Amino acid sequence: LKKFGYEIVFHDCDDKRGIDVALLYRPDHFEFLSFESIKLNFPEKGSRPTRDILYTKGIAGGDTLHLFVNHWPSRYGGQLATLPKRNYAATILRAKFDSITALNPGANIIAMGDYNDHPDDESMLDIMQAKKSIAEMEKTDLLNMIWQYEFKKGTHKYDHEWGILDQFVVSQGLVDTNSRVYSKPELAKIFDAAYLLEPEKDGVGKITNRTYIGFKYHGGYSDHLPIYMDIIFSR
Repeated sequence: LKKFGYEIVFHDCDDKRGIDVALLYRPDHFEFLSFESIKLNFPEKGSRPTRDILYTKGIAGGDTLHLFVNHWPSRYGGQLATLPKRNYAATILRAKFDSITALNPGANIIAMGDYNDHPDDESMLDIMQAKKSIAEMEKTDLLNMIWQYEFKKGTHKYDHEWGILDQFVVSQGLVDTNSRVYSKPELAKIFDAAYLLEPEKDGVGKITNRTYIGFKYHGGYSDHLPIYMDIIFSR
C-alpha cells in the first residue's frame, strides 16, 4: 500500500504472540495530530497481556476525527470465563468516549475492530451503550453501525453460525448530518466478496477462506470478513 501514499500509526504492545493493532491512513485525507496506545491492565491476577487500544486523533474534512482501533481478548477458554476481560476493555473504551464528549458533545468518534463479542453482549450493549439504530439512541448512547446486519450476514462463522464480532461503534456527533463530517448506517457494510469465502467441508453453506486452519497454512485471507464504512465530508 506504500505506493498509494498510506502511512501508519503503530505501537508495539505486550501481547505475547506478537499480535498488534495499527491504523493505516492517507495524509491527503487525514491530518495526523496525535496518538495514544491504551494498555488494558486487567485487575485479575495472572492475566496475560493483550492488545492495546490504539487511539489516534486527526483532522478530516475540516473537523477533528477521533479513531479507536480495538482487538479485544478472545473467547479462548470459554465465553463466560473470558467475559470479564472484554467487559473491562469496554469500560476503558467507554470512558474514553465520555472524556472526549464531555469537552465536545458533538465530537466525531469511531471505535472499530474485532471485539470478540456480539452487538447484544454485555460489553457492547450495556457497557458501551451501543444501540442498533438511531431511533433507539438516547442522550448518552452510541450507535453500532454493523448490528443492523444481525441474522442477515456476519463477519465470523463458528459452529455453522454467522456472528458479528467486527463492528463500528460511533458517537452521536458522527451521525449528525448537519455536521461537516458525518456518516449514515447505510454507509456501513460487511465486505463478503466471493473470493473471501469457500464451501464448508460438510456442505453446510460457506465459511471464510482462511490463511491458516489450525497450524496448517491454507492460503486464504482471514477467518473474519472485513467491514468498512464511508464518511462524508460536507464542505
